[in-house]
Amino acid sequence: LLIPLAANSRVLADHHAEGEATPLETIKAQFGDRALTKPFAMTVRFTVKADQRDSFIEAMKLAITKTREEEANTRYQLVYSSSDENAFVLHEQWKNFEGLSAHFETEHLKQLLGSLETSLEAPPEMEVYFPVPLRRKR
Repeated sequence: LLIPLAANSRVLADHHAEGEATPLETIKAQFGDRALTKPFAMTVRFTVKADQRDSFIEAMKLAITKTREEEANTRYQLVYSSSDENAFVLHEQWKNFEGLSAHFETEHLKQLLGSLETSLEAPPEMEVYFPVPLRRKR
């Protein structure tokens, strides 16, 4: 289930339409009855305008560097498709939802989200994933 980060190319939480869920609310809804205190992963898919690829990458580099310094982040990696160099996926891993929530309050994410509106062909899509519990051998 891929869920658009926001409608109408509005990616910044402050720009969501009245009555429309913010990106953070949309992510939280994907948890269902799972504990918000547990680790999780998520992907964010971007389709970038061809003439904006370089500026998108530069904006992402700054956000990636800063996000990796956040205590609750354990992975933040941007990759692009072998079949479409303008199709990107951001792989994220967080210790808990509170950490992601704090991430949405950082200046570097606000700057990134503000810059994305002109770079993208369509709104980003995100999906949340949960670790598969494995039993340890004794």
